[in-house]
Amino acid sequence: MSAHDPLDDLRQRLDAAEAERARQKNAAQSPGTDSGEGSSKGFRLAIEFAVPVLVGTGFGLWVDRRLETLPWFTLIFILLGFGAGIMNVFRLAGGYGAVGYRTPQSPLPPPDQTTDEDKTPREQSTSTIRD
Repeated sequence: MSAHDPLDDLRQRLDAAEAERARQKNAAQSPGTDSGEGSSKGFRLAIEFAVPVLVGTGFGLWVDRRLETLPWFTLIFILLGFGAGIMNVFRLAGGYGAVGYRTPQSPLPPPDQTTDEDKTPREQSTSTIRD
């Protein structure tokens, strides 16, 4: 009667998991298996650029017709829409969340919450020397 070795079972499961991970990594890196992620990001970049320009043009034309100042406000709002579109594209392509601030990749570790009462007398004496 053979005894079932739990370590052998664990090794087999680890090998199977590593093989699956390697297969997924190779599938993600192969150029022919693009699931549309690149084209969807390109489409979003185009939309993020075009919408502010179109909105600026429409608003500029509306203001110019109201004030009878054609083409001045149209040109101003086209330029403002162009600038807003450029900012949107840079923010989206660069991974920025809010204007000028990069979204954090990993949370910062919590600050040291220990007090002098939590430390041993030796730690208290070395912390006062360093401070």
